[in-house]
Amino acid sequence: KERTFNILAIDDQYKTRQYLKESFQSECLTVIEAIPTPLFAEGFDIIISDLIGAGPGKKENATQILQGIRKRYPYKYLIIMSSEPLLLVEVAQWADATITKTETDSLYEKLSVALLKGRVIQSQKALGEFKGTGSDFAGLL
Repeated sequence: KERTFNILAIDDQYKTRQYLKESFQSECLTVIEAIPTPLFAEGFDIIISDLIGAGPGKKENATQILQGIRKRYPYKYLIIMSSEPLLLVEVAQWADATITKTETDSLYEKLSVALLKGRVIQSQKALGEFKGTGSDFAGLL
């Protein structure tokens, strides 16, 4: 059976949350307004998050929380969004992918690529051909 990946999407804007729900109905998607702590990401394979407004107080910057996720769970795939491109430059060194919020097609494409790569790894594991180590996404996406 093909594995369904658990995706956590964090965004304070209703429009973006609706887009994600509608675009990725076939995956196990949890959509929330803000993330209170890095521990909240434990059961998820892929995290998509806005930077501004997705922090613990809803209006706060989520950079520290997302850096905490990266430190605690280095194998999770992080896609970071922002309407401010300069902020994305700062997080690009530790995020797996970054996009500006005006690029919703790019979000769909980047998440689709992450899911496809995850399924390839899953198939390789089933056939005994997987050469990676650790989590499904460790260093492979």
